[in-house]
Amino acid sequence: RLNLYDDGVGTYSGIVFREKKKLKQIVLQVLLHTRFYEVLDEIYCYHPKLVNASRDIKITPIKVSGKINQVMNEIIQGKEKVYLGKKVVFLDQGITNIPSIKEGLDMFSKYFSKEEVIIKRHPRVKNQIMFSDYVISDDGLPSEAIVASLNCSKCIFVAHSSTGCISPLLINGERPYVIMLNRLCSNDSDSINDGNFKGANSAQVETFFDEINKFAGFEYIRRPKTISELEDYLKEIE
Repeated sequence: RLNLYDDGVGTYSGIVFREKKKLKQIVLQVLLHTRFYEVLDEIYCYHPKLVNASRDIKITPIKVSGKINQVMNEIIQGKEKVYLGKKVVFLDQGITNIPSIKEGLDMFSKYFSKEEVIIKRHPRVKNQIMFSDYVISDDGLPSEAIVASLNCSKCIFVAHSSTGCISPLLINGERPYVIMLNRLCSNDSDSINDGNFKGANSAQVETFFDEINKFAGFEYIRRPKTISELEDYLKEIE
């Protein structure tokens, strides 16, 4: 049996079920003797109804409980304290050489002090972008662990397209401000050509974000297309 625990954009938007490139199909067939997306028996996520699956598959909800939060607290062992007092949490996804991300972060510095912004590096994917102007958390923890341990309702979560930004809503029902930069970055050639993030610029992801806004009952996820739109959002939040 092959079960997948993934509360990420790839699962919810249906990207994980996409037809793979021929080379990837060959690798998966050699290693697993079949295609990865065809052998999944079950998926675990917080809100199965939001999953856009292209084939029949059992999807089991992850039940949030005090016991799970207790386990999360034991895992992080006080590492969440660096987030206390922070107003902006940027979730790094290991994307390199995209000018729009740096330009977007520079815009945040106009409205928030450097001490109010924290960059959380991705626990697995490392990049070469240096965020020397901001506080860096390289704790190696999944964002879900941080969300389970803190009240995030008054924070601003920012990312290219990370589901970690909406974990407060999906896990705890909290509604912090969320800004995704995928539209802002869509004109950057490196963003479009980066194989890891082609899916993040896809119609499937846009549809998923639309569904999240419907689920929340308002424009929970803001997706600026330009720096001026981003600044308008920041003025509104401020």
